[in-house]
Amino acid sequence: MKREPNSRLDREFVVGVAMSLADREGLEAVTIRRLASELSVTPMALYWHFEDKQALLDALSDQLWNEARDRVTPEAHDESLDEWAKLRRMTQVLVEVFREHPTLSMWAPMRVTECEAGLTFTEWALDLLERVGFDPERASAMARYLLGSAVMLVGNQPGLAIPDAALREEMMRAKAAKLLTLSPERYPHIVAATNFLTACDAPERYYDLGVDLVIGGLRAAGTSVSR
Repeated sequence: MKREPNSRLDREFVVGVAMSLADREGLEAVTIRRLASELSVTPMALYWHFEDKQALLDALSDQLWNEARDRVTPEAHDESLDEWAKLRRMTQVLVEVFREHPTLSMWAPMRVTECEAGLTFTEWALDLLERVGFDPERASAMARYLLGSAVMLVGNQPGLAIPDAALREEMMRAKAAKLLTLSPERYPHIVAATNFLTACDAPERYYDLGVDLVIGGLRAAGTSVSR
C-alpha cells in the first residue's frame, strides 16, 4: 500500500497502513523504518505523529477500540433490545474486531481505559452490567471477564497458529489419524469425537458458541447474586 509522494501524510492514513502491515506480517514487522518504507517517506516524517514504536502500537490498539465502538453504537442506543442482547452484541463485536486484527488483539486490554473509544465502550458495558443486577465492583470484574474472554476466543481459535490452509489441513489429518489409533476401550469418547476435536473448518460455530458461553456465564453469575 504505497502512498503517492505528493499526498498529505496524515495520522489516520499512517495508522491504516500500519494496521495493514501488522495484519499481513505481524507486529514484529511494524517499525518506524519499515512503515516509512511502506509510505515512501523518511522515518523522520513519522516522528511528527509518533515519538517511538510504542506510541505507534498504542495508536493501532486505539484503532481497534474505535472500530469496536463504531460497530456497536447502533445497538447500544436501540431501545428495542434488552440489556443481555446488548451485552451479547458487544461481546460479538469485540470478537469480530479482534478476529480481523488477531496480532493486535492482545494489546487491546492495555488501552481500553487509555483512549476515548475504549472508555466509551467500557462505560456502556458497566452501565448494562449494573442494570442486570451487578454492583460496581462485580460489574467491573465482569467487564474484565468479557474483554478477556473475547481475546482468549480469538487467540485460541483452532488452527489460527497455522495460517497456511493446506498445511493446516495436512496437520489436522495427521492429528486425527493419530487419535484414531487410540484404544476405543480406553478412550471411547475421544475416538468417537476425533473428527470434531480436529476440525478447523467451522470458525463461525466456534465463535458463536464462545460468545454464548460468555453471556451464559454472566447471566448465571447474575442470577446467583440476585438470590
